[in-house]
Amino acid sequence: NLNLTMGTIEDVVGKRAKVVKETCDNILVEVKKELRGPAWSTLCSSIKDSTEDVAKAVLADVEKQVQRIKSRPADDFNADDIFLGETNHIVAVGGVVREQRAQLLGRISMQLNDTSVAEALQKVAAEF
Repeated sequence: NLNLTMGTIEDVVGKRAKVVKETCDNILVEVKKELRGPAWSTLCSSIKDSTEDVAKAVLADVEKQVQRIKSRPADDFNADDIFLGETNHIVAVGGVVREQRAQLLGRISMQLNDTSVAEALQKVAAEF
C-alpha cells in the first residue's frame, strides 16, 4: 500500500527549514513594526536621534541574524538542537527588540557613526 499523500524525501527534509525560515520572516516583520512604534520613537527622540540611525542599525542587526539562519543548509534543521536553537534564537531576538534590552542598545551604540547619539544610547543602556 503506497501512501500517495506523503511528500518526497526532499519535501520532508525541507519542512523544518521552511518553518525556521518562515519564523525568521515573521520576526523581521514584527521587528519592523516595533521599530516604527511608540516605544522606539520615544527612545530615539529621547537621545536626539532625528535621523533614526538607531532603528536602522537595529533592523540591520536583525536582518544579519535572519540571513545567517536562512543561509544554513536545509539538512541542518533536521538536527533537533539546531532546529530548536535557531528557532529560539530568532524568537528571542524579536523579544530583545520589543523590550529594548540593554544588551541590544549597547551593541547598537558601538555601530553608530554619530558619537553623540551613540553616547546617549550607551547611557540609556547603562540605566537598564
